[in-house]
Amino acid sequence: MVSVGERADTAEFAVETIRRWWRSMAKPRFEQATRLLITADAGGSNGYRVRAWKKELAALADETGLEITVCHYPPGTSKWNKIVLYTGFPGVYEVTNEAV
Repeated sequence: MVSVGERADTAEFAVETIRRWWRSMAKPRFEQATRLLITADAGGSNGYRVRAWKKELAALADETGLEITVCHYPPGTSKWNKIVLYTGFPGVYEVTNEAV
């Protein structure tokens, strides 16, 4: 899923992207889900100290009824975040550190 937008608030844009992903892809596939785990780097608009990020996530949690947990990677380690690639086969994903 690719998201393109014109919002000046990156935290709002990031949560809107998660919202669209949830509605279009995740909710239909995981109908019984009650929790969502998000991994994010510690900098920028989705950092652990950013109130707008927390406010937008809280609104998403209220809207969806999901318990949302965010785990932040330590500062300076986002370049080692795993990238998960869908292989095209149901339920089969590839985890890589390679540039995509």
